Amino acid sequence: MKILFVCIENVNRSQIAEAIFNKLSKKNTALSAGVAPKTVGLLKNAYNEKRGTYPPIVPMKELGYDLSKNKIKKLNKKMADDANKIIFMFKREKHENEIPKYAIRKRDVEFWEIPGFKTGLSFGEYSRMEKIRIKQVERRVRDLVARIG
Repeated sequence: MKILFVCIENVNRSQIAEAIFNKLSKKNTALSAGVAPKTVGLLKNAYNEKRGTYPPIVPMKELGYDLSKNKIKKLNKKMADDANKIIFMFKREKHENEIPKYAIRKRDVEFWEIPGFKTGLSFGEYSRMEKIRIKQVERRVRDLVARIG
């Protein structure tokens, strides 16, 4: 089974979920994407201290996950078509207009309301909050793996 985790920019929530899922699941695989990434390319290039944007590379490394080579990807029709299940990691009502019709028509779709961060945080503030969010994502991913393997 192929799982597609989708958040807004593919910089935090979906990248975290993809890494955790691929480590925990023995028979399924995950990919991640964003509906409206501000940039594409290597995840580490999303780091912008002035804007307060920090990819989860450091806190995930502390937990044993290497995201240093991960890429930011924009959701496309092929990704959605290839996925058996799509999990949007934001509040549906807030971002309904950003979700492409081809993705929402997918039969097996879930919404996990895991909040994003406002930009402008210091790295210390971000790091403390990110560790909490990683635990939220990990709990949801563990439940998913328990359901589907």
